[in-house]
Amino acid sequence: MRLSFAKAAAETMARILFILHISQLFMVKGKGARIVLLYHNPDPSVFESHLRFIKANYSILPLSENVSSSLGPKLSITFDDAYRRNCTEIYPLLKKHSSPAAIFVATSYIGGIFWLEALKLALQATREKKVSIPELGIECGLKTPRQRKDLWFEFARKLLGYRATKRDRMIMRIVRLLKVEKVSLADAVVCSEKELMSMLPLVELGAHTVTHPDLVSLGQKSAYKEIGASKSAIERITGRECIYFAYPFGKKPHFNEKTGLLLKQQGLRYAFTTIPSWNEGIGPFEIGRIGVGDNDSVDLLCLKLSVFWPLISSFGDL
Repeated sequence: MRLSFAKAAAETMARILFILHISQLFMVKGKGARIVLLYHNPDPSVFESHLRFIKANYSILPLSENVSSSLGPKLSITFDDAYRRNCTEIYPLLKKHSSPAAIFVATSYIGGIFWLEALKLALQATREKKVSIPELGIECGLKTPRQRKDLWFEFARKLLGYRATKRDRMIMRIVRLLKVEKVSLADAVVCSEKELMSMLPLVELGAHTVTHPDLVSLGQKSAYKEIGASKSAIERITGRECIYFAYPFGKKPHFNEKTGLLLKQQGLRYAFTTIPSWNEGIGPFEIGRIGVGDNDSVDLLCLKLSVFWPLISSFGDL
């Protein structure tokens, strides 16, 4: 099933279950639950509707209170990649609703462009009708939003094994081929150090490596450096110890016991995946998160907070 079709099907299911009040009835409220939501670059109006819904049903806690106690149910909000919009448009909403959050930062992109996101934006904005990248085995039409979205996932999958510098150079080349204006990539810009500092202390900062690589495909020495350098950069920005880490890409093939050991050796205490979980009995280096799309409806958010979601999401990234 193509990912965009799966998302559309999930939205339809979510709407029906919400209207019938089924997903609300089965929202996770168990005392052992530790819910962590994962956002990236959400639409501000969508995010505020989510905040209102979440606050009506849960207490929103900083990560420090979520991970340190077994009492529940508890919910925390996290963001990966630290897009500038997280500071300029999302942070004011967090302040308005007195809602803490955490942002995980891939530190080499601070103040620059996160190229994986830039590729997604370029595919959405281009007027080109097809793209051909022979070395990646990709030749695809760009006539429909579904084709463009599915192609982004295909590019991301193909580029996963590349070293970060080669991956980003390849993406820059693809973006040039797509002939988009630089302004179209504005939402891929990452916060500056000053912007990150401006969100403290309501927003906690965590490490997300330096260059956002697949840690498992790196050698142990390179992975150790990626982890340690990102941790040190976050500590320099915040002036306090960094104890939180989020795995790039976040699924089981992208972290293992060895990466968990590297984190422990660097003094990190908690690591977050992108595996949907309520985290009952989960160890500190495999904490699951419920992924929330940038434009998910409240209906779909409600379904993602229900007991049904880990099973539904097993059919693909939704």
